Amino acid sequence: MTEYRLYLGRNIAGCLQGVTQKQFETFLEFEVVPRFPSFSLSSIRGYWRGKHELTSVLQVITEKHRAFEDLKRIGENYRMSFSQESVLLVSNEATMFSIEGSPI
Repeated sequence: MTEYRLYLGRNIAGCLQGVTQKQFETFLEFEVVPRFPSFSLSSIRGYWRGKHELTSVLQVITEKHRAFEDLKRIGENYRMSFSQESVLLVSNEATMFSIEGSPI
């Protein structure tokens, strides 16, 4: 199993409003859900080059063979769609356990 986290900044350079919730939900619907029907989303407060930025973190834990390539594509599409300088993709090996403590 691998855990992936994609950090998606919500500010847009030169735009006071940034990425709206509606724009973000539409992006998820068309870019993420078709590739990953199960994922988690968190909203965090981050900083990019010394400036505060609301950030959404997309977390996927999967054995899917092409997950890394799919998430890179999602990140690139987000970067281009919302004029982002950068999108961060992090991966870590994961061991999952059920509530009873046995491996899934």
